Amino acid sequence: MLVQNTGAVISIAFVLAVVTSSVPKSVLFAVFSGLANHITNAQLVPFMANMHTALWCLSGISLLGAAISAARPSHLKAEQELQARSAATAAPEKVAA
Repeated sequence: MLVQNTGAVISIAFVLAVVTSSVPKSVLFAVFSGLANHITNAQLVPFMANMHTALWCLSGISLLGAAISAARPSHLKAEQELQARSAATAAPEKVAA
């Protein structure tokens, strides 16, 4: 859970840093304040290009994480399944007591 929350916080910070890196402040204010109806498409192009860059980078990181997770040794998976089963069988006993 800690790693998942840390990843979420870091990914949000990463996306905001990349997206806002080359977009003028006036355009950022309009986009994030909900006043984007007065912005031309030409002003939104850097914002959208940076958003695509950030999301492609995060997709690559996610795929890398999935590959690393899939490469875990099978004995670790078996131990975790055994622990999960023992925790699941112990939980009803605690509730019944």
